[in-house]
Amino acid sequence: MESKTSNQDVIREAQKIIFRLSRFTASISPVQIDGIYGPETEAQIRNFQKYIGLPPTGVLDQTTFESLVDANSAIDIITGSSNSISPFERNLAARVVSKGEVHDLVTIIQIMLQTISVATDDILFVNVNGHFDENTQAAVEMIQKLNDLPQTGDVDLITWNRLSRLYNKYADSEGI
Repeated sequence: MESKTSNQDVIREAQKIIFRLSRFTASISPVQIDGIYGPETEAQIRNFQKYIGLPPTGVLDQTTFESLVDANSAIDIITGSSNSISPFERNLAARVVSKGEVHDLVTIIQIMLQTISVATDDILFVNVNGHFDENTQAAVEMIQKLNDLPQTGDVDLITWNRLSRLYNKYADSEGI
């Protein structure tokens, strides 16, 4: 990882952290996140090094990168940020979860449905068992009906996104 690294992923990650740090530290300015170790990135690496007491070389070495990662983690702790999960595959448009399926994603859907049903009487309460059964399908259809979506009972991208928003809304209000 020495000097003006050729590893674009490492550079891009460092740039993301610098960009984030710039919102919390006046001595660090945001940089373009492009994976290119140009003069702008080098200058902000140097500013970061000065800020934390490292020799201000402008070189993204192992020590500097690890210090960036540590600073980023400290911001998470201070701001109360947490990592999210992405259980739905990256190619969301191609994925539909339907009656009869048994896996962890169904469990997550059921947890979201259960949380929503506790907060509102409009949704059928479902048991969390990882099986996309008739009750799960009926609860999904209720979500779809209330949100003017096609009532298929399947969880596609549009239904997933609406279900997620409702879950976040009610989980926050319930203190979950």
